[in-house]
Amino acid sequence: MHMRLFFDMIRPYGHLVAISVFSMLCFTLLGVVPPLIIQRTIDEIIPSADTHGLAMELALLAGVAILRQLSFLSGLRSIHYASQRTLLDFRRRTFQHVQHLPMEFHDNYQSGKLTASLINDVQKMQTMINQSVNNLMVNGLTIIASLTLMVVLEWRLALIVFALLPIYLIVFLKS
Repeated sequence: MHMRLFFDMIRPYGHLVAISVFSMLCFTLLGVVPPLIIQRTIDEIIPSADTHGLAMELALLAGVAILRQLSFLSGLRSIHYASQRTLLDFRRRTFQHVQHLPMEFHDNYQSGKLTASLINDVQKMQTMINQSVNNLMVNGLTIIASLTLMVVLEWRLALIVFALLPIYLIVFLKS
């Protein structure tokens, strides 16, 4: 029920959420590019003493870093804007609801407790939108991209990591 309300309230800003998801996807995928550039630099460019190639690789690395940060800022800005608009709508909706409650409700409940509860609810929504969604999305995509890259680059090492993953999960879940 509560999640349905949340999704109903954020639906008008779905385009901003989509921009954020796309930007964070780009941010994550661009995060796996630098190891590939560094691998090529170490394996091919440095042994051949190609200074022009080394300069090109460094420029490429800098370009990827800039694109990565721009995509991160774009995603962060769009999700924060969607968050602020959603919270404004939530505050308006809550204010309307409280205004239309019967007088007996206001007589029975202290206004300070009601205000504190409303502020707490708004802060929880803001935290959920701004931090939880972004962190979950970026961290989940980073894990998937990293594991995929491991399998592509060195499948034997990936098998060792996959074999140790259940042990890590058991230790992580117990703590």
